[in-house]
Amino acid sequence: MDAEHLVAAVSDQRRAVQDALGRIEDGTYGRCAVCDRQIDDERLEARPEVPTCREHADTPVLS
Repeated sequence: MDAEHLVAAVSDQRRAVQDALGRIEDGTYGRCAVCDRQIDDERLEARPEVPTCREHADTPVLS
């Protein structure tokens, strides 16, 4: 992976974590951004920054 791609990947991950922190602050963390159902614990444990449940994992979410 070249430096440019690495910087982009780190930037994307940082943005996802910042978005998750915002959801913690506004009380929506752990709820799917698409259907508002609870995101299962296994998914959150594996990827704490995810904004969607497994059903909507491939659905783009605007920040």
